Parts: sequence; structure tokens; C-alpha cells
Amino acid sequence: MTEINLLNIDRGSVTAPAGCGKTELITKAVNAYSGLKPILILTHTNAGVAALRARLSHAGIAGIAGNRYRLATIDGWSLKLIKMFPAISGHDKTITDVLNPRRDYPAIRKFAWDLLQNRHLSTLLQSSYERVIVDEYQDCNTIQHQIVCALAMELRVCVVGDPMQAIFNFAGNSLVDWNEDVRKSFPASGHLTTPWRWRNAGAEDLGQWLLHARTELSEGRPIDLRKAPSSSVVWLPLGKGNDEEVKRQAARTPLPKPGARVLVIGDAINVSGHHACAKQTPGAVVIEAVALSQLIQFANNFNLESEDAISALALFAHSVITGVSTAELLKRLTTINNGRAIKPPSPAEHAALEFQLTPSYLAAAKYLEACYSMTGTRVFRPALLFSAIEALRSAHQKDLSLLDAAIRVRENFRANGRRIPSRGVGSTLLLKGLEAEVAVILNGDDLTNENLYVAITRGSMRLVVCSNSPLLGG
Repeated sequence: MTEINLLNIDRGSVTAPAGCGKTELITKAVNAYSGLKPILILTHTNAGVAALRARLSHAGIAGIAGNRYRLATIDGWSLKLIKMFPAISGHDKTITDVLNPRRDYPAIRKFAWDLLQNRHLSTLLQSSYERVIVDEYQDCNTIQHQIVCALAMELRVCVVGDPMQAIFNFAGNSLVDWNEDVRKSFPASGHLTTPWRWRNAGAEDLGQWLLHARTELSEGRPIDLRKAPSSSVVWLPLGKGNDEEVKRQAARTPLPKPGARVLVIGDAINVSGHHACAKQTPGAVVIEAVALSQLIQFANNFNLESEDAISALALFAHSVITGVSTAELLKRLTTINNGRAIKPPSPAEHAALEFQLTPSYLAAAKYLEACYSMTGTRVFRPALLFSAIEALRSAHQKDLSLLDAAIRVRENFRANGRRIPSRGVGSTLLLKGLEAEVAVILNGDDLTNENLYVAITRGSMRLVVCSNSPLLGG
């Protein structure tokens, strides 16, 4: 079919299966654009923002500096909008701190929609943006869809997505229906059909099989791993009494080439399982949710004046660094303080003693830094650890509460997106929008058709699946 030009679509939708060039389509549109006002590009996840920003940057396209585009999540843009107009919005200012994402984001969306649908900002929007492109549209919930429809009253809007990748329909989050909601508001304007991700990686047969798998799953039929290209797809049977060992070996799948990356996909519910997998797998790290809820929890609960402050600090270190034992540290501190220690304090123990003597956020940061610098340790949750250190140092330097500092760090993390490590562990919810050379699925039997499709399309060269049966989905 004729190549789709998003700049020619005033109000429409493009269906884009995974890896078929949707990001490249957006990149080409922005690259070809030469107007005076930027294109507003919205997407659903911060992973999607990071992927788009990386692709645009790789193409040499400047954002703010070049005035070509502005890039954000729908929720992030909505948050910025209501913060710019608090009086008109009338929102409770506490929601903009997003201490409780499940409570605050629905409120943020509603206030943003109210602003837009009442057309209070028509002139501002029309003078600020040339048009709007919304990526990953299948993940929009109904209120986000209403926000985009309200934008379409003021600007030209094209939405791009794939109904087979709609995986955020949980916890009361009602997603748009592609046929009933999306296409009625944004008529069909094209459909991508070439598996570029796999063609470019030299795995065209895998890409074609995945397109076939998409058709099967979308029509409610299972896919058979035994019929997949044997050079690219490995099925590791479970149910023989050695499941954990099979999964451990799968997570350690070798890289197909130097510099390649591996995404290990685990259970969306069992988050602690991700932590354990990353901890046990050499070189693996956890892909953190951008909400960084554990950072916020730590900042909210950490009390310098508490007798248990060093215990709380050590426990946090234990949760992000291998080889750190809270019990052993406390035992050693008691021994050292009582003058019974035979061995001199290690750098980490010395930092802990300094914190005990003069508790401060700076001393806490120095203790965490000493922990990850110890021989024999490895940071398996780097995003959480370094965010905590940054928050502690910021609280000390700027005389902020630790919670306020953590919120600022969290928002920067949210805005900048996540880096893809060489071997990352997460769920489909966290890894959606990311891609690597290898995808490893630890629990293939437990995935819905949509989550399964997202999972099997993360790897451009190789797919490793652990499951009881070679027949998945349906």
C-alpha cells in the first residue's frame, strides 16, 4: 500500500502491529514537518516517551530547541496543563504531587478534560501547537480518549495504535474500544503490515510468524510454539519438577551478539518475583515503575530521629543491593560500639557508624554509596537506589523534607524515562514500548492474549518461552 503520511491526516487513526514501523512513521512525519509551531506528540507510557525521544534524537531531530515537537504522556501533559491554570481548573493542589497515583491521576484527567471541553484554552492551544499525534492509543482509557477528542475540537489529530496491545484494562481502568470508540471518533486512515523490527534484525521469518500469531490471538485461537521458526524461538517446558531452575537458566539466556539486550518478562502481579530474578541473575536489573512507589514510601517513613533509623536505612539497602545484610550490620555495629570488634570497620560499617553518631540525610546517602561500592555487592535496582541517594542529598542541600525531595526526583525520572539495561526484568506493563534483541517469557501460560502478544514481540532476534504447554493463548 501507499506509504502513510501522518501530516496528511487531519482527523484519523492508523492501526500499527508491534514492530511494523509506527515509531518510524511518527519520526518521518516530524522530520518532514517545517511549520512554525511544534507538533504535540502524546503517548500512554513513559517507556513510550523514552522510545520516541530516542528515535527522534537518533534521527537528529531536536525537540524544544528545534521547535519541531513537544513530547509527553497524556497524563503528564494533563498534569502540566492543570498546574498552569490552577484558578480556572479549580483542582485540589495536593493531587499534583501524585502521592497516590491511583487516586490522583483520575482526578488530574477529569480536571484537564473540564478545561478542554469548556474550550477555555482554544486560543492558547491553537497558538501553541500545529497538530497532535497520539501514539499507543489502544491504551487510552475513556477519560483520556475524551481529552484527545477535546483536543481534536481545536487541532488536527491523528492517533496510532494496535488493539492487540491493549493491556492496561485492570483495576477499573476502562479502555477505549478500537472499533466502537476510536474509529468512530478518528476514522481509519491506514494499516501497517511490514515487520520492520525483525526484517532489520535479519529475522524476517520470526516477524512474519508474529504477524500470523497476532491474527490467531486476535481471533481467539492459540498459537503453537512448535510451529515457530526454530532458529529464533525456543520453548522451555515447565511442569517437570524443576521449574525454578528452568526459569533461572532462561533468564540467563546468552546475548546473540555483543551489545545486545535481553528483556526478561515475569508475572505482572508478583513484583517481588522480579526482584528475586534480578537478584539471582548476573548482570540483571529491575525495570522500575515510573511511580517509584518504594522511593516515596521510604521517603515518607524514614525518620532521622527514630531509634530504628539505621535499621530502616540498612533494610532499604538490602532491598536494592546484593550482599547487604541488615541483621549482620546491626550485629557488627553493636560489637564495634562495645569495643569487642577484632576486624576494623568496613567502609560501609564506618558510614553506618557516622550516621548513628550524627544522623543526617547526607550521612544516609554516604552510607548507601558505601554499600554499593563494597567488593562482592551488585546493585540490582539501580533506578531506585540512585533516586534515593539523589533525594537524600537534595533534601540535605536544599533544606527540603525528604518527601518533597523524593517527589522532585520522581518527577524528573518520570519526565526523562527509563534507560534499557543490557538485561532488564519486569512485566509486560513495564516493558511495553521497549524492545531488545532477546525476549524471555518466564510464565507463558499465565498471560492473556494481549499480554502474550506484547511479550512475544519484545525481542527482535530471539524469543525464549517457559510454559507448561507449547500452545499459548486462545
